[in-house]
Amino acid sequence: MPDSLPLDLQNLQTKMQSFIDDVLTDIEAKIESNINQPIPNNILDEARIRSIESGIWGLTQPAEFGGSEANILEMTIVREILGQANLRIGNHVLGPHPGILASVKGKLREDYLLPLMKGEKRGAFAFTEAQTIPNGKPTWASLENQELTITGQKSFVSGGSNADFFSTLVNIESKNRTSGTAIVLIDKNSKGLSIEREFRSIDGSSHISIILNSVKVPDWHIVGEIGEGMPRALRNISNVRMAIAAKSTGIASWATQFTVKNIQQPHRSGISLSEREGVRLRLADMLIQVYAMRSILYRTAKIANTNNTPVMNEVLTTKVFCTEQVGMIIDRAIDLCGGSSLIEGHPLERTYRDVRSLRFAEGASDTLRLNLAKDYLESDNSIRF
Repeated sequence: MPDSLPLDLQNLQTKMQSFIDDVLTDIEAKIESNINQPIPNNILDEARIRSIESGIWGLTQPAEFGGSEANILEMTIVREILGQANLRIGNHVLGPHPGILASVKGKLREDYLLPLMKGEKRGAFAFTEAQTIPNGKPTWASLENQELTITGQKSFVSGGSNADFFSTLVNIESKNRTSGTAIVLIDKNSKGLSIEREFRSIDGSSHISIILNSVKVPDWHIVGEIGEGMPRALRNISNVRMAIAAKSTGIASWATQFTVKNIQQPHRSGISLSEREGVRLRLADMLIQVYAMRSILYRTAKIANTNNTPVMNEVLTTKVFCTEQVGMIIDRAIDLCGGSSLIEGHPLERTYRDVRSLRFAEGASDTLRLNLAKDYLESDNSIRF
């Protein structure tokens, strides 16, 4: 549990909380409450500059790019505290991580990784296939004469409208080389690439669907080796799942404290709602859920931080549990705080929309359940109970 963290990690907690109290709260006050309105660039720039000055921005970045590259336990602490603050600007104070591009060299490093880390380029991850697959094949490419010809469709590319390139999972077919999946970088302005539609999800985030119609890409745009595509994608997804679990846990704590303050206020009945037994029972449920969420979150973070063995099952278990629990906690908070919680712009209304989408992000809950059960039944890579 976080209560037993060593002194250096407690200091990180204090540093992060001070940054929120002294910097982010004032910046948040400048943002409109409507989550469908994007945060203005001047406010994003202010948050980025202040984050860099405070040493927060570089926590996600390796030392070679000027960062401090915090480990997974440290990042869990940071993201949980950001979740506890529940500020929109909190999603924009950590610098981009190399992610899938971490090991690239040569032109991929010069043309994509370095500009990404400097903020000169933006990337998006194109992983999800369309529900109806053209020609019955997921996104695929033929490889001839050191050139890929890519055809397919990706249906849910988050942040794609602002991206300069897409890290795309592609099935590569080759007569002279190994066939298999690979991550391929495709420039947004490539001939044959078109944006089918732009849309927003319930939490206000933007996404696009793209069509790839015989898009030509040189083979040096392949990240790593052919056949490494899915493992690379899943390694990156595990990190994002832990981030989502930490955010969910932090938001659950915020919602519980928000509810406590609300039910302790004077009520028209003459006594505060906190004096009622039924309300206290529901509050107790929320407290129990938060305790369980923090326990599973930090146990998984510590396992991932100290073991070289795979932790994919522990991570997906944590993601499913935390995202589902925070949804129930927000539901209960709305019940206890009353109908005003559903008015557009109310903190709980905004938060409900935010957390609902988390159950789908980086793998829907039931999909992850099926993956966990399959792995437990069919292999030795089972979860640590």
